[in-house]
Amino acid sequence: LASRKTACRHSSHRTDIFISHQNSYSKANNKMADKAIEQIAKGETHNLKHVETTDKSAPIIEGDVKVKKVDREGFLTEVVKGADLKHAETADKSAPIIEKDVHIGEN
Repeated sequence: LASRKTACRHSSHRTDIFISHQNSYSKANNKMADKAIEQIAKGETHNLKHVETTDKSAPIIEGDVKVKKVDREGFLTEVVKGADLKHAETADKSAPIIEKDVHIGEN
């Protein structure tokens, strides 16, 4: 980890220092995990502590909530059928305002 010992003012070098430190930390964790898995495979579980866990990955759905099945065919039929729209009067103001004394011609 020579890059950790080197001090440099350039920002890319500081990034390299951080990355090399982070990689060494990950390698140490991987070694610990590999050692634990190896011990479990051998049946050496006397060093492991018992842990109680609570699985909170499932969604919380209240008891009175009913989930209905979606009628996809009916929904698609309604979409294809279309909707009855009422006529609406609009004033299109998107065109540019050109004063009367301005004449526009070809270049």
